[in-house]
Amino acid sequence: LESIWRQGAHDPKGHRTPYASVRNAQSLFQAMSSMRPPRGAVLLNSREMVEDDMEEQSVTPRLAPNLPSWTIPLVLLCSFFVLLLLRPPWAGIYMAANSVTQRWSQQGSQQSNHTDERPTTPQCVNCDPCPGQGECLELVDEFFRTAPKGSLGLYRTYQRPLEGGDCPQCDLNKWAFESLRKRCDVYDNAMAVIYLTKRGQMDAAEQILDIFLRLLYPTDFTNIYPEELYRGLPSGRTLTLLAASYECDTDVTAGTYQEPQVMDGAVDSGNNAWVAIAFAHFAAATGKGCYRTAAEDILRAISIAGSCADELDGYLARLPPNRGNQRAVEHNIDIYALAGMLGQWKLQERAGRFVQSMYGKNQDYPQAYNVGTVGSQRCGPTSTDEDGIPADGQFWNVLAHAEPDPDRVGKSVSWLIYSDSIWEYDKDFLSKLDPAPMLHGVRFTSKGFGIQWEETAGAVIALSHFLAFRSEGSEDSFKEQLQRRLTASRLSLRTLLKTYGAVPASVRGGNGEAYNAHNPYSTYPGGTDTGMGFPYLRMIHVASTAWTGLALMSRTTAADPVWSGANPMRLSGRLPENDFYCLPEQQEPDSSITDRACMWK
Repeated sequence: LESIWRQGAHDPKGHRTPYASVRNAQSLFQAMSSMRPPRGAVLLNSREMVEDDMEEQSVTPRLAPNLPSWTIPLVLLCSFFVLLLLRPPWAGIYMAANSVTQRWSQQGSQQSNHTDERPTTPQCVNCDPCPGQGECLELVDEFFRTAPKGSLGLYRTYQRPLEGGDCPQCDLNKWAFESLRKRCDVYDNAMAVIYLTKRGQMDAAEQILDIFLRLLYPTDFTNIYPEELYRGLPSGRTLTLLAASYECDTDVTAGTYQEPQVMDGAVDSGNNAWVAIAFAHFAAATGKGCYRTAAEDILRAISIAGSCADELDGYLARLPPNRGNQRAVEHNIDIYALAGMLGQWKLQERAGRFVQSMYGKNQDYPQAYNVGTVGSQRCGPTSTDEDGIPADGQFWNVLAHAEPDPDRVGKSVSWLIYSDSIWEYDKDFLSKLDPAPMLHGVRFTSKGFGIQWEETAGAVIALSHFLAFRSEGSEDSFKEQLQRRLTASRLSLRTLLKTYGAVPASVRGGNGEAYNAHNPYSTYPGGTDTGMGFPYLRMIHVASTAWTGLALMSRTTAADPVWSGANPMRLSGRLPENDFYCLPEQQEPDSSITDRACMWK
C-alpha cells in the first residue's frame, strides 16, 4: 500500500496511474498506519525500519463466551462480500478514465504541450508549412550541405539545441547538448546517405559510406577478439560490425566498441542492416558494385552471429561483443528489407516469420505487432509487452511488405489510423509563432508521451504508399480517415521544416532533469518520452530531418504524384555485379566467429 501511495501520479517510467486508486490506497494506508507494527517490522517498499519506542506489550485477544471458533472468519468473509457490493472491482476503471481526462484538461494552458484544444478530427491547427515540394526539399538539401560533422567525417546526430523553455530544468545546453553533440550515430548517418542518394548528391553520400567501410574492415586484428571478427563472407574479407554510435571527434578504428572512441558500443542488428541498406541504395543508383558487396558482407555477418533456430526464427537484436537474448520486431523488419534487396530469400524468410509471429501477441493490442521476445537464454522465446507497441514495428512493416497476409495488413492499418494509442498532439508554443501551431504526429511507442518526428515521417511515407498502392477495394470512410491522419502529419512536418530549417526530434521543452521528474503533463516535460526509459529532446535531429526529406520526396502536396522510389525499405533500380575495389587488402586473422572452435567456446 505504501508503494502505491508513494508513487503518486506516475510510475518510474512516467505512465499514467489512475488517481482514484491512489486516493483509495492513501485513505486505507492512513487508517492502517494507526495500528502500530511489531518491533523491527519493515513496511512494504520502505527504506526504514520502524521500531516501537514504547514498551512491548503482550495482548491476547479473547473470544466472547459461547461463540464457536469459526465466527471471526465468517464475519470477515461477509464483510468482504459487502465491500464488493459497495465497490465492485471494475468500478475503478471508469473512475480512472475520468481522472486521466480531468488531469489532461486541468493541466492545459496556453503555455503547455498538453491542452484541451485537441481537434475532434486529425488536423494540423495554425500550421504554416513550406509551400511546395521544391521549396521544402531545398531546405533539407541546405541542411545537409551545412550540417556540422565531427573530425571522424560523420554527421553529428544532434545538430543544435532549440529553446528549451523557461524553467530551472530547461537549459538544453547545460544538461545534454555538450554530451549529445559528440554522438555520431551510424543509423542517422545511414538515413542521411539514403536521402542524399535519392537526391543525386552522390559525392556527399559516398564520403559517409567510405567512412563506414573503414570502420567495417580492419587491417590490424591485434586488439580485436575473435568473436567480433567475421570470415567466410561474399567478399572474402574479414569484417567487424559497427557500434551504434561513435565519438565524432576521435580517431576510431574497426573493431572498437569501448569509450572514449565510442559513445554507444552496442552492436545492433538493425543499425547494421540500415547501413547495409544505404550501401545497397547507393550501389543501385551509381552502378558501383563494391558497395553492394559491402551490403552482402554485413547481411552475412548478421546471419552468422544472430540467427535463431526455434519455431519463431528471426535474428537477435544485440550481437557480440555485448550480445543479448532478445529479438525485436523492428530489427527483423530491417533485415527483411535488406535481404529482399540483395535477393537472399532464405534469410528474408527467416526474418519474415518472426515479424509475422509477433502479430496479436500483445493482448491489449490484438491488431498490432508486438515489440519482440526476451528470455534468459539465446533467442529468448517469451513475448514481452513491457515497452508497449512500437511505432516503427507497425509503419516500417508496411514499408517493407514483411507481412504477406492482406487481412492482417488491413486490420493493422485500420488500428493505426482509428486508434489514438499511437497518435499525439503537441503545441509548439516555444516556436514563438503566433498563434502557436498544434502539431499532429506519432508517439515512439504506445506507452510514450509526445510526438517523435522521425517516427512521424516514417508513418507519412507508409500511409502515403499504402493509400496510393494498396488500398484498392477499401471503404471510403477508411480512406478518408487515413487521408486525415496523413494530411495532418505531413503539414506538421512541413511546418517544422519551414520554422527551423530542419526537423527536431521533439518540440517539447525541458532537459533530461525535467524528464527524470517523470511528469509528461508538465509544461516542460523533458522532451518526448519514448515509454522505454529515455527521451528525445528538443534538438535538431539528423534522422528526423532525413526521414522528413524522404516523406516529402514521396509526396508534399495533394497536387504531387506519389513516388514509390522514396520508400527506403524497397530498392529502386537493379544492383550491379559485385566488385571489390573499395575494400582494403587484409591478412587472415588467427581465428574468427565463423571458426568452429571459436563458436563452441
